Amino acid sequence: MKSLSVDSTKFEVQLNLCQCLRKTSNYPLAQSLVLKLFTDNQKNQEVLDLMGNILIENKKIKEGIQIFKALSDEQPNNNSINIILGNFYIADFDSINAKTYYTKALDNDKNNPQLIKMIARLSE
Repeated sequence: MKSLSVDSTKFEVQLNLCQCLRKTSNYPLAQSLVLKLFTDNQKNQEVLDLMGNILIENKKIKEGIQIFKALSDEQPNNNSINIILGNFYIADFDSINAKTYYTKALDNDKNNPQLIKMIARLSE
């Protein structure tokens, strides 16, 4: 029987491993790996989304706000970054800043029903 060889330095393998670690709730290891992926792939949307989710699930809210605020300053029209930042502020019980970032995202995607609902809820 032949053995299977996997190149663990490949981006796709590391991303899949990170997703598996997240699904098994191994957040510290997933966070370590996703931060390494982020260092090498700062504009990759999958990495950004995964990193945001892992940091929230690992309760690294302040760290996530710091990282994604810097990203938002660099890429102010990136909807995903603004939505993730809004999610961090929701997790931090800061509805004012959450609404600000959701509104920035809505400005670029005026027909997004989820953003419209979130902003409406935050306006109540």
